[in-house]
Amino acid sequence: VTVTGQNLNALVTPLTRLTSLRGGAGLDTTGLKISNAGKTVDLGFGADQTVQDMLNTINQTGLGVTTEINSAGTGINIVNTIQGSTLTVGETGGITATQLGVRTFSPTTLLSQLNGGQGVQLASSGPDLQLTERNGATFQVSLAGATTVQDVINDINAGPGGGGLTASFSANGTGIVLNDTTGGAGTLSVTALNDSKAVTDLGLGTQAVGSVLTGS
Repeated sequence: VTVTGQNLNALVTPLTRLTSLRGGAGLDTTGLKISNAGKTVDLGFGADQTVQDMLNTINQTGLGVTTEINSAGTGINIVNTIQGSTLTVGETGGITATQLGVRTFSPTTLLSQLNGGQGVQLASSGPDLQLTERNGATFQVSLAGATTVQDVINDINAGPGGGGLTASFSANGTGIVLNDTTGGAGTLSVTALNDSKAVTDLGLGTQAVGSVLTGS
């Protein structure tokens, strides 16, 4: 006779082993990239055995954050204790932040949630962005109707750039990345059009390094 028990919905405790998380699938221990108050630290959890070990590793960064198990016992909270600073959590090459549910920026993030909930201010009419490729070619993009970060990426990639410039989501989860393969000697850049604030609000006002512009 086979007896199949019901899910007991076991709670996370300080002694829960990282290998027991996610229904026994375990946690990717590659680590987190945490930024706060102008400082950024890459953390790895390879030496940690339990949830408390991981919390200690985060709390000892000196970044002004306190990490705790949430009141429901289903995950962790990373609390910013520094008033007026922006706390961000991304990846360091793995998927740890995604698995823990603490990644602050993802392709599905709503534009309305960016910039402390102020969102992204688009042009009342006409295109929002002009992208200049390294070969000197330019094209314009309207973000009207975009509601998520992925929508913005799709709109840029659907523009008349001819595939020489592509947008993607940062592997570290902290911004939109533009990659220029035109092979020109100019400077890859993004400028605002029609009083749109999208360049600043999307973090695309950063300086390109060679053929890559990594948004903030």
